[in-house]
Amino acid sequence: MAPASSASTGNPAQPLPDARRLEVRDIIRTIQKRRWLVIIVLAVITLAGGIFGALAPKRYGATAIVLVHTAPPGMPWLGQKEREEPEPQVSVDTQARLVATLQNAQKTSEELAKLPGGGIRVSVADIIDATTVEVERPDIIRVTVAMRDRSAVVPTVNTLAGVYVASARDRSRGIYGEAGNVLQKQIDDAQAKIDDLNNKRLALLKQGKSADVTLEVKSTEELVTTMRAQRDNAAQRLAGVRRSLGPLQRAAAAEEPVETYPLPRPNPQYERLQEALEEKTRQLSMVRGRYTDQHPLVQQALEDFNQLQAQANSVPPTITDPTYERNPRYDQAQANLRAAEAEEQGLAAQVQEMDRALGKLDRDRKDLPRRRVEADEVQREIDVASEGYRQLVTTLQEHQLRQANRTSVAEVADEAAEAKTVTAPLIRNLIFSVLLGLFCGIALALLLEGLDNTVRSPDEVARQTGLPLLGAIPLLEDTSPQVITLSAPHSPASEAFRTLRSNIAFALTDLPARSFLCAAALGAEGRSSVGANLAVVTAHAGQTVILVDTDLRKPVLADLFGLNPALGLTNLLVGDATLDEVLQETGIPGLYLLASGPLPPNPAELLDSARMTELIAELHTRADVTIFDSPPALLLADAVILSSKVDRVLLTAESGRVTLDAVREVLRLMYHARASVLGVVLNRYRMPTAGFYQQYYDEPPNRPRPAAPEVEAPSEPAL
Repeated sequence: MAPASSASTGNPAQPLPDARRLEVRDIIRTIQKRRWLVIIVLAVITLAGGIFGALAPKRYGATAIVLVHTAPPGMPWLGQKEREEPEPQVSVDTQARLVATLQNAQKTSEELAKLPGGGIRVSVADIIDATTVEVERPDIIRVTVAMRDRSAVVPTVNTLAGVYVASARDRSRGIYGEAGNVLQKQIDDAQAKIDDLNNKRLALLKQGKSADVTLEVKSTEELVTTMRAQRDNAAQRLAGVRRSLGPLQRAAAAEEPVETYPLPRPNPQYERLQEALEEKTRQLSMVRGRYTDQHPLVQQALEDFNQLQAQANSVPPTITDPTYERNPRYDQAQANLRAAEAEEQGLAAQVQEMDRALGKLDRDRKDLPRRRVEADEVQREIDVASEGYRQLVTTLQEHQLRQANRTSVAEVADEAAEAKTVTAPLIRNLIFSVLLGLFCGIALALLLEGLDNTVRSPDEVARQTGLPLLGAIPLLEDTSPQVITLSAPHSPASEAFRTLRSNIAFALTDLPARSFLCAAALGAEGRSSVGANLAVVTAHAGQTVILVDTDLRKPVLADLFGLNPALGLTNLLVGDATLDEVLQETGIPGLYLLASGPLPPNPAELLDSARMTELIAELHTRADVTIFDSPPALLLADAVILSSKVDRVLLTAESGRVTLDAVREVLRLMYHARASVLGVVLNRYRMPTAGFYQQYYDEPPNRPRPAAPEVEAPSEPAL
């Protein structure tokens, strides 16, 4: 029997491994793993590129050269002197962008349709798509057209170049015409301004000749006296209103907006305590119906009931809240104050308006003698406007001369003579397809590898979890729970369980253990099968093994061995039976089963009880190895609770189903519970050598062998 373990409980928490960065070797490993995907993508894209290059129709191209006049001779720009710089020109790059416009393409299509012999039918879209424009500095534009129709290439490029030159000439003349229109509008505006100034001068002179300044001053003084009396009266009323504002403000401040009254209402805390008290009463009745008054659960429920009743007696049934009502005296005081403030604002505005009117009358009385002077000022403005009018007329005449001198801004320097083949060679398409296929295949492989977060290979488990891989169980045709080591002892799966037993023994060389928990992140990962088969091969090695079914929700171990599931662990935990009464023989020497027993309503509480800890210690005295089966650790707390009570945890992960995130989360939960995880068992792994192993056992020996003497097989090291 192996010595007692020193790592039963209180194991130090183990840190989770950091996520690895993507390295070159990871990329190479992914390419090797998914090499057939890369090869298929490479072959498909290369084949598609070759077919496209072979079947692509030939294209023919031709080029025409357009010469741009960047600094044409001519008259100076809008009245400039001959010594000044010439007009600014549109850049060659800008003019090159105007070659293949929609308007030029439409005009070219129309001109091609009018050619002798029935014309050439080329759509506007084909002309735009087939045209390429390049600039050769300082003043050359190369226009290239590439099409499938060889006979239409040369006429199209030459016609397009001619249409562009004609449109550039029309555009230049249009710019000059627009500038002439602007000058003409400025001349019309100047003439209108001169007419307005003349009318204003005549009006001022007429007003000055007919006005009697003495009578106007007397009338203005009488109006000022009357307005001053009205202003003083309004100022006196304003002062009276402002004196009354003080008492009104104090009266409004003395009143509160609302008045407060008390209002009783039921106490919600008292009602909640009464409801809780009723619930505790029902719970106490249920517990007393099942147990005696001396039972701990009854005593605990009675104590909770008394505490809750004492708390309910200390809370009053009702509480008082303040209620509020509107104060009518406050509203009346506020209304009086607002009326007084409004009257004060109105009188203040009236006084201010009268002050402005008086100021204006005073200014008008002082400015009456100056009206005749304004007529002279208007005359000077008329003279300035007339001079500007004459300059605009001169500029318009010079512009008209320059427009007449302007002929063109571009010309076709060389027309296309013949069309040449411009289709890319097939070898270039194949090289490009190979490179593109290789890139897409590797990118798709890396993408699928990044999206696939499931556990698949043994090295991936060790690399991502930081734990040793204890064994890899091959995938069986029947994935239901079964004891394969009994039904097929020479199968690859049975040999994998024997290897698992040996690896566990080697891993425990420095620090032996007596109890093991078979845990998994999710359900249906083969956790129960791993525990049952490991118990069988350990018993075959000559050790005493007790297999405990702690899955108190969906137990399966009793069904695997054909034993009674109704008598087992829960009977021990509640004190209804002893260990000798519930421990069942499996028919395998040295292997005993402790079934789950009746399914309880509170599995987690039973497994976390002190009785469970005592039972584990008692099992250590009965057997060399104790193996526990548990529910899914990521869904239920049972496995995490048991992990802190046993010596070691064997984490089962199903290949191709459970994700690395789920495995890492289970490890995090168990490390927080201070559990000691021995390693990972990769279950249902597609082993490439499984068929060779079965073939090795199925092949008959080459020749008969003599019977070996019977010797006692040595037992393997204790787990």
